[in-house]
Amino acid sequence: MVKTNGKTGRLTWTLNEGTLIIKGNGTMPNYRNFKEPPWWVFHEIITTVIVEEGVTTIGDHAFCCCERLASVSIPNSVTSIGNNAFDGCEKLISITIPDSVTNIGSCVFTECWDLKSIVIPDSVTNIGYLAFEHCYSLKQIFVLSKDPPLIDKHIVVNDDHCTLYVPIGSKDKYAQAEGWKEFKNIQEDISKEELLKK
Repeated sequence: MVKTNGKTGRLTWTLNEGTLIIKGNGTMPNYRNFKEPPWWVFHEIITTVIVEEGVTTIGDHAFCCCERLASVSIPNSVTSIGNNAFDGCEKLISITIPDSVTNIGSCVFTECWDLKSIVIPDSVTNIGYLAFEHCYSLKQIFVLSKDPPLIDKHIVVNDDHCTLYVPIGSKDKYAQAEGWKEFKNIQEDISKEELLKK
């Protein structure tokens, strides 16, 4: 019989009717590939992921290829989202990255085909390469930092169809920064406080 709960590193996980809950204190392991997470056997039925307060990282390939995943809750205790963490989550429409996150790995949201917009908080200082590769529905990226986060090459491949919104007074910085300058449409948007009220 396939287990619907267990341990992964210092954390525990439980699956109930499509909802995967991960709890505990400390880091989530980095998985070498998309089949290594212990919940992979359920990847076709997982629709919701809830990471509880106390978890400090989301590991590489953690939820990769969970093609029905549509809702994700990330707590303020998480500081890093690993490479390919949500790669291939085709039904993911939106995700809130908390202010605690400083690092977003490479190919994190690759092939999240239904992802329409994303807000990157001003706590983020590093974004890996092609973080939003093949996100064909992605039309808006809001970056709340006045100083462009460091990125490795492009973060999207359709940057001519995606509008980059940056804080007032910072457009020139982004237009000159490596990676960010590839965006054809950079607009100065409202303040962080006003955006978060939307």
